[in-house]
Amino acid sequence: MLTAAVIGVALVAPPAPALAAPGDQRWSCGSVPAGWVVLAYGGICDPNTRASYLFVQQAEGMPAGSSLTVCQFSPIPGGWRIVYGPVHVSACVVNWGSSSPNAYIISNS
Repeated sequence: MLTAAVIGVALVAPPAPALAAPGDQRWSCGSVPAGWVVLAYGGICDPNTRASYLFVQQAEGMPAGSSLTVCQFSPIPGGWRIVYGPVHVSACVVNWGSSSPNAYIISNS
């Protein structure tokens, strides 16, 4: 019975960042997993951390020549580089500091 319950939980649990497919997106609280980038800020998970609710995307493994627009404070994964910016993206505005420019276009070409 316990085994069935554990298997049931495993089937509905979201995939771990390491198991995500290239291009997968999700909302996340906390730090940005390795190989992921921040596409937007969405609010507060922790009242002590501003803009801690993040919309992230798995960038590692995306086809060569891909481009993404990422928030200014997003990590840039290995193999990716800034190709343009900074630019203004409304989804990257946080409730303190300047709202523009606040994002970069990155590419893995």
